Amino acid sequence: MSRKVAADNLKVCCLCGAVNASSNVECFVCRWHGAFEQDPEIVESHVSELIGQCPELLNTPFAERLRPTPWWTRVRNFFVRHFTRRVDLRV
Repeated sequence: MSRKVAADNLKVCCLCGAVNASSNVECFVCRWHGAFEQDPEIVESHVSELIGQCPELLNTPFAERLRPTPWWTRVRNFFVRHFTRRVDLRV
């Protein structure tokens, strides 16, 4: 993950130190909703520490883009969702 991506898309919780997405209003770990640390150097050090603890994160396809669903699939899914019988399988 590049320093630019980390600085733009991540922030660090001041309470628990968890790395959060910049779009999160509150920390997903401790529910803190105050100020977050967004200094690029601090964010990068926390990301590096996280990758050091879990190196498998480097193999995750962060930038993989989904292909748009073809229009006929969206139309079919609409009809399936709205006009098929829903069966309750709970026991």
